[in-house]
Amino acid sequence: ARAAPVLAALPVGSVKSASYADAHWTLDLTRTNATAIGDLDARMRGAGVPALVATSATGTRVRIGGP
Repeated sequence: ARAAPVLAALPVGSVKSASYADAHWTLDLTRTNATAIGDLDARMRGAGVPALVATSATGTRVRIGGP
């Protein structure tokens, strides 16, 4: 629930896929600039949401949640 406002701020169409397993959500995002990814990471931390963010040439993968 804490991640919802952060994720709602993403541009429409930026989430390519979302999956849930082992108490974690994994989101694959479209390719975007480093500033936007840094902002996403900072807003997740500010909301108290544990997130692991990894960027590649094709996009960004964000893993959130867990115990």
